[in-house]
Parts: sequence; structure tokens; C-alpha cells
Amino acid sequence: MMSPEAESIRTMLAQTDLPLGLAWAMSDPIDDPSLLFPDEAKAIAKAVPNRRAEFTGGRAAARKAMWSLGIHPAAIPMADNRAPIWPEGITGSITHADEICMAIVSEAGRYAGLGLDLEPDVAMDPDLVAEVCSEDDLAGVPVEDQAFLPKRVFSAKEAVYKAHFAKAGISFGFKALAVDLKTGRASFTADSEAQSVPLIHRGDLSFQQWICDGMILSLCAIPRQ
Repeated sequence: MMSPEAESIRTMLAQTDLPLGLAWAMSDPIDDPSLLFPDEAKAIAKAVPNRRAEFTGGRAAARKAMWSLGIHPAAIPMADNRAPIWPEGITGSITHADEICMAIVSEAGRYAGLGLDLEPDVAMDPDLVAEVCSEDDLAGVPVEDQAFLPKRVFSAKEAVYKAHFAKAGISFGFKALAVDLKTGRASFTADSEAQSVPLIHRGDLSFQQWICDGMILSLCAIPRQ
């Protein structure tokens, strides 16, 4: 049975105009190896129960989303970097937090990269804020309003990173990006953490973010050019 938070997110997304060609779905965590394809079960066999349940719930959500597009469900193995390996012709992203597993998918011909991130809308550990946020990320926001901002910045950057990595296969750090939560724009910075990204892959990207019943949901969809 879905949590109240999950039901709130479901209702919110049902009333939201998402980019064309996207399908999303949700699942509870499920620790049931019978729901996995052999390659998936092998990848997660040694994981602790909570991790197995999140992994399986994420795959279950992804297959529901694939069905919504009329695509027959298939295995989604895990790469060495733990990213999902999507079936040929599919672009997607999986996320999970607070007993909610979610996935979003599209046909690969429509989107080059998708990034979905779900986080609890809570204050971030102060020791982590400096690692995630730059001065630009927090610019113009009164100190009294900054308590929840770093986690929202984190979620936006996670979504953008996932989508960009799916498209370009390049790793970079949090300081490589600056995000504007008001405009939904992400841009690459001059920080040393961005140096691994060739200039051709440093274009600005857009994202959407929703705050719903104590949860943050961020989405970045990079259209195929």
C-alpha cells in the first residue's frame, strides 16, 4: 500500500504537464527476487535487504512505466557505477527515498538523457552544504529561508547530473553546476570540478522541481537533437 506521501506525489504528477513522451510509475520497495530478471538478481544478490527492496521496487516501477508507453518490459541490469543499463531504445531514470520507488522512461529517440531524483524535504547536514552548494546557488535567498534550500539544490543537481551522464557519460562534482531553482536552469561553472566536461557538453540545461507533502521531486529531460 502506497504511503500518504507517495499518493500525494501521484496526484500531483497526474495534474502536471510533463514533457511530451514521458511515462512515470511508482512502487513500494519489494524484497522479492522472483520479480527480477536473472541479470538483475545477480547484480543485487549480495546486497542488504533494504537495498534489494529498493532496487526491486525501482525496477518494478520502471517496467510499469515501460508498459505505459506500450514497450514490453525487459531487464534493467546495473553497471559497475550502479547506474541502470536500459534496454536498447529506452531512456530512463530511477530514484527512491522514504519507502517510495519511482521511475520515468521515454523512447530513446525522443530524449538523450533523463534524470529523476526524490529526496525528503529536510535541512541538510551543515557539514555537507559547502560540498554541494556554491555561493551562486544560495544567492539572493535570505538566511532565514535557507534551511531547506541546500537539499533542494542537491536534488536539482542530482537530476541534472543523471540526465547529463546518461547523454554524455561524463562524471563531475556538485560544484561543476550552478542551479537556479526559480527559473529551473542549470549551468556549468568555472570550478575545477567542471574541467572533466568538454566545452561541447557544457550547455545550459533545464529542470523541473516540485515540493509535495514533505518530499522534493526533481526532473531533468534532455531532448534528442
